[in-house]
Amino acid sequence: MISPALRQLFDNPPRDFGPTPLWWWSGAKVTRDRLAWQLRRFADGGVHNLVVINLAPAGPTFGARTDDPVWFGEEWWARFQDACEIAGDLGTHLWFYDQIGFSGANVQGSITRRHPEAAGRALRLRTAVVSGGTVALHGAETLLGAYDRSGARLQVGGTDPARADLARIAAPDGTEVRLVLAVPTAFDYLNPQAVGHLFDAIHHEYDRRVPEYLGNVIAGSFQDELPATNSWTARLPEEFRTRRGYDLLDHLPALFTGDDTTRARKIRADYYAVRAELTEEALFRPLAAWHEERGLLLGCDQSHPARSGFPAQSTQLYTDYFRTHRWYSAAGSDHHGDAKVHSSMAHLYGHERVWIESFHSSGWGGTLEETYDWLLPFLRSGANLYNPHASYFGTAGGWFEWAPPSTDWRQPYWRQYPAFSRAVARICSILSWGTYSADVAVLHPTATMQSLIPLDAPVQHFGDGRLGGPHTDADETQRHYLELCGTNNWLEPAVGWTECGGSLSSGPDWKCPSLRGN
Repeated sequence: MISPALRQLFDNPPRDFGPTPLWWWSGAKVTRDRLAWQLRRFADGGVHNLVVINLAPAGPTFGARTDDPVWFGEEWWARFQDACEIAGDLGTHLWFYDQIGFSGANVQGSITRRHPEAAGRALRLRTAVVSGGTVALHGAETLLGAYDRSGARLQVGGTDPARADLARIAAPDGTEVRLVLAVPTAFDYLNPQAVGHLFDAIHHEYDRRVPEYLGNVIAGSFQDELPATNSWTARLPEEFRTRRGYDLLDHLPALFTGDDTTRARKIRADYYAVRAELTEEALFRPLAAWHEERGLLLGCDQSHPARSGFPAQSTQLYTDYFRTHRWYSAAGSDHHGDAKVHSSMAHLYGHERVWIESFHSSGWGGTLEETYDWLLPFLRSGANLYNPHASYFGTAGGWFEWAPPSTDWRQPYWRQYPAFSRAVARICSILSWGTYSADVAVLHPTATMQSLIPLDAPVQHFGDGRLGGPHTDADETQRHYLELCGTNNWLEPAVGWTECGGSLSSGPDWKCPSLRGN
């Protein structure tokens, strides 16, 4: 007996589960008449969900001319209001792109120009030799602590007002000391006040401009490739002492390569945990609350290879990927990432949708049959919000494109697109139905990586993710995890040990085959 609810999803799949393409307001001037024409064409093709996004929001970017109108200017807001009005009449839902991650808008930069205290800090370690009872500071360095070779903290006497580039150190001249310093970086994602400025510049502007459309015509927002969170903020020492019961400033060298004792691993684990808590409290939880209060979904595709679920890099970039990204109601990836890890995240934290942005840069020649074939492995792995990349507002007579194709009326298959859209909506809605039952649970080794990875380890954004050098334990942990779970990265998919015949008797040299080999 088939459930009536399941049959309803099959017979009449909800539009909200259909394709939700990125709609680049680039390549031509955005006008009300052209908006109306394009929105009608989208609806005729079975596309009822669109993400409004600008490639060159504040100036020429990636070879593209500045978008017209300029993002968030008065004319842009007039056109966005036009789009909301027309979309509402057509029963179409719009999403907005927040310009926090991949962007030419430089919102964070404009904030730090007005509020220098909103700039982030990064930790650095270097050696210096005491001379005249002092060590030299370079540029914008702020000395947090000086330490002898054993890691013991030395007394620091501050700087001389007449020589701010020199710091007094209580050590004999000629002593080599290790300095841990804070240096400026882009933005302070651990600071609630700094993030408050960011929300006010972007999200609260939607409150001021289009409150009547939030939660009805506007269905949600999308974030792409959030920058790595900063490694230091002014309040971290006090918060660390309160939350972990000891002074982090006494142990800062343990955060860097060179100390791999049990004690150092414990300090690193505590540091990453507190940093994750602060980022969660300042950025991720308030971001989710803003969306939830307005009935909006929150989607994301974050920096690589965190989006592939790589434990090492997801820890380096976001400190605790599951903890911080559990607040996204539609977390996911592009086709360079992995749907399974985000499906797990959704199931663990009670979310229904899993984002899959695809298939940018695949060229203009892909057919609907090929696109469907490319998409199915991601849907089987748990993705259920298909975000095609992309559709262009204009192509400048064929001179403009951005990571093509443009999956719209410019394609010869557009007459068949309603059937494709309905098929996507049917599969995605059905895959969101029921209660998920997992046969195998795998512990994501976040805590292990937090204890193993020093701050100065390289972030390997591409390749196999191996850190190399003295980071063998981290590399082995990551290798075992990826061999166990696999990945459906479009470029190099691999089936996990638990999914392709692995068993306790398979032996230590047994390898899962590539998906492409099956």
